[in-house]
Amino acid sequence: MATRKKKPEVKSDEEWIQKMKLKKGALRRTLGAKKGEPVTEAMLAKKEKQKGIHGKTKKRIALARTFMKMNKSK
Repeated sequence: MATRKKKPEVKSDEEWIQKMKLKKGALRRTLGAKKGEPVTEAMLAKKEKQKGIHGKTKKRIALARTFMKMNKSK
C-alpha cells in the first residue's frame, strides 16, 4: 500500500512570499516602466487588455495586484 506524502507545514501566512522564485523587475520591464517609477493600477489594466500577453505576464499582474492590496491594508 502506498503512503501519502504529508504536505509541508507553513509556519506563517507571510512566508509564501519569501519562498517564491521571483524575477525582480520582470513585470516592470514588460510594462515599460522605468526604474524608480511606481507601477500603477492603470498600467496593469492597460497591459492586461492588450492582445497576445502570455500566462506568465498575467500571473505577474495578478501577483502585483495582490501585493498592492497587501500594502494598502498596512
